[in-house]
Amino acid sequence: MERSNKMVNQEAFLRKKIKEMNEQLIKLRKENREELTQLLYSNLSGKANLHNLSAKDLNDLIDIIDKSLEGVKKRIKTIAAKNDDTSLATQMAIATKAEGSAMNENFNNEDGKANAVIITDNSTTN
Repeated sequence: MERSNKMVNQEAFLRKKIKEMNEQLIKLRKENREELTQLLYSNLSGKANLHNLSAKDLNDLIDIIDKSLEGVKKRIKTIAAKNDDTSLATQMAIATKAEGSAMNENFNNEDGKANAVIITDNSTTN
C-alpha cells in the first residue's frame, strides 16, 4: 500500500514538472520568436545580417515570414470584402509580385548573381 502511494506521489510530481517545463518551453519559444522577428526587421532595414544563423533559426525565420504573409493575405481579403470597388484578384497579384520581388532581392548578391541557400539537417551551404 505504501509503495502504491509513493508511485502516485511520484507520478503527480512528474506530471507537475512536465507541465512546468512545457510552460517554460512555450515562454522561451515566444522570446526566441520575438528576437527573430526583430532580427528580420533589422535585416530588412540593412542593420543586421542573416549569414551567421543556424539552419534551425533560418527555418524558424521562414515560419515567421509565412505567418506574416498569411496575415497580410487575410487582411487583403477582409479589405476586399469591405470594398466592392477593389478587386481581390488585383490585390493578390500585387501581393504576390511584391513577395516575389522581395524574395528575389534577398537571394541576389551585389553583382545580381543568385545566391542559393541549401538547408540541410547539419549545415547551410551558400
